[in-house]
Amino acid sequence: MWTDGEMEQCMAMAAAGQSYSRIGRALGKTRNAVAGKLNRLGVKKVTPAKTTHSPPRAKGPAKKRQPRAKPVQARKPVRQTGRVVPFRRKRRRGWDTPKYLKPGAKALPPLYMTTLQLATRNCRFIVQGVGAHALYCGHRTVDDGVSWCQHHYNTVHVGSGPNG
Repeated sequence: MWTDGEMEQCMAMAAAGQSYSRIGRALGKTRNAVAGKLNRLGVKKVTPAKTTHSPPRAKGPAKKRQPRAKPVQARKPVRQTGRVVPFRRKRRRGWDTPKYLKPGAKALPPLYMTTLQLATRNCRFIVQGVGAHALYCGHRTVDDGVSWCQHHYNTVHVGSGPNG
């Protein structure tokens, strides 16, 4: 809240050409609060005239800038082996690593839960419907941070193991 005294002091400092930051420090307000208040009041901040003037530049032919020379970096030698090596990404330890993969997990009948019925540790594998009308499995998930029960975790991660 702005008091009448603060607004008067703010307008006086703005008329004197003080910066918004300096006015804000004097009043205990932020720079943006001062700028917004002066804008809403319709007060234009007076900018003080510059006392030092630099002599005007002589207009002459424009100089063309020369591009900087880039430093030359030595390239690493490429080993020629004659065989194609596929690019492999590093495996990250995270949700995408199938550490919970257990072959032969028993498939339980889905509980057909709606989105509103799901709790934190319920399987979010869609078993029926689409979008807002989707029904989810609803069984207990493998672990915190995993969205599926053991059966659906195995279904999702088929072929993503180290040998698959």
